[in-house]
Amino acid sequence: DTSSAASYYQATVRYARGSNISQADSMIAVLLKEPRGDMFWMFPAIGTYLHGKDKMSAATKASFRQAWKTYTPYRGDTENHWCMYYGSLFLAAEQWPGLDGSEWYNGKSSDENREEAKAYLINWMRITTTIGQGEFDSPDYFPEYVIPMLLLAQFAQDPEMRNRGHMMADYLFADFAAEHLDGQYIGGFSRIYQPAVYKPLMSQASAFAYLHFSYVGKDCD
Repeated sequence: DTSSAASYYQATVRYARGSNISQADSMIAVLLKEPRGDMFWMFPAIGTYLHGKDKMSAATKASFRQAWKTYTPYRGDTENHWCMYYGSLFLAAEQWPGLDGSEWYNGKSSDENREEAKAYLINWMRITTTIGQGEFDSPDYFPEYVIPMLLLAQFAQDPEMRNRGHMMADYLFADFAAEHLDGQYIGGFSRIYQPAVYKPLMSQASAFAYLHFSYVGKDCD
């Protein structure tokens, strides 16, 4: 919250704490001039909006709505991509209900986007908790599953999806914790990048998730 670099996370922490709101608005104005990052843009963008929508200026709120109309994020082709994509799209469709396809980047209405996203997420949750994940115990992609679930748990208006997000976050963290020994992430991994495994005490994934808990005001114990 002391950095002046334009970032969704720097803006989010200002909105969440109710400090330097004008600076946060200025950051968003820079970032939304040219949105980029595809599904890696979607969850920071909607997360920032959800934390700040009651504090940001009307112009900043309008710039978020415009971005979800005109910027077309690539859905991706891996399990974590689709989790981020549909988790973010579900929340965005809830925030701007009742719009027809001309108001969305993909030509689908708010209802269509919400229902498609919900159907995918429920199916992914079913597969994950019965058969397992394709990208299981990935040191680098763990956050890409946890963060969409935390956002659902905090902000979904649909009670079922809010509860599912909460349960899935618990499920993922419990599974993550069980794979540690003396602070080291161990076991069989998928999609592994070596530094996240051999760094002692805290892997990159657990550090990222810890920081996200800090940003959203969760208890990090």
